[in-house]
Amino acid sequence: MSGKTLRVAGVTRTFPATRQAGPTLALQPTDLTVAPGEFVAILGPSGCGKSTLLMMIAGLETPSAGEVLVEGRAVTGPRRENGLIFQDATLLPWKTALENVLFPIRMMRLPVGRYEERARALLRQVGLAGFEGKRPHELSGGMRQRVAICRALVHDPKLLLMDEPFSALDAITRDEMNEALVDIWERERKTGVFITHSIREAVFLSDRVLVMTGRPSTIALDLTVPFPRPRRPEIQETAEFGRLCGLLKAKIEAGYGRTRAAA
Repeated sequence: MSGKTLRVAGVTRTFPATRQAGPTLALQPTDLTVAPGEFVAILGPSGCGKSTLLMMIAGLETPSAGEVLVEGRAVTGPRRENGLIFQDATLLPWKTALENVLFPIRMMRLPVGRYEERARALLRQVGLAGFEGKRPHELSGGMRQRVAICRALVHDPKLLLMDEPFSALDAITRDEMNEALVDIWERERKTGVFITHSIREAVFLSDRVLVMTGRPSTIALDLTVPFPRPRRPEIQETAEFGRLCGLLKAKIEAGYGRTRAAA
């Protein structure tokens, strides 16, 4: 895996039997590699196992077979080198925005003073200068998710793992968050894996789009996004952007059945 930050090699996931049903094969043998600094989006039908795959990459779930490697080392549990962003910001309601960003630093027992200026700088980068002392109930949904992005980045992780982080937001706020994520990613250049149901979001954000089949799922399509960086929102209005989204949507619908992905 020379030169590769992330490698998923022959990973499968089978959930154990229940009283109602036998074992469920959620993920067929799956392989992927992600290079350092690359941003990869994963699309697929609802319930196909996208989040399960992400959780195995994060070390929060264990593969039934195969292995996940980061810089050549097997992932056997949660790692400090990961930054995680979920659909819900899950901020601590009694802490300020700044305190929420610094919370992982305290949990890792790292010197808070050494990271406070980075936390403040991250908040400034996502447009939250002046909101450092606000608590979650004083922030909008988009603002809370911006705090969650800063919290995931504050300890300078190598991998940024995102599980549909903007799906609960309204369309306008979601567009704003996509732009904010592009801006901060271009500054930080983390290796990113992003789960989404939106084709437009995937194409705008990523260097590659991976498409998963229905359950039992695997990666059936690996599409390189040709647009150069830095990438500005106006690119979404171009004919080439629309053509690529249309092509991807047609491939998904033709090859992998109906999905919730929407261009």
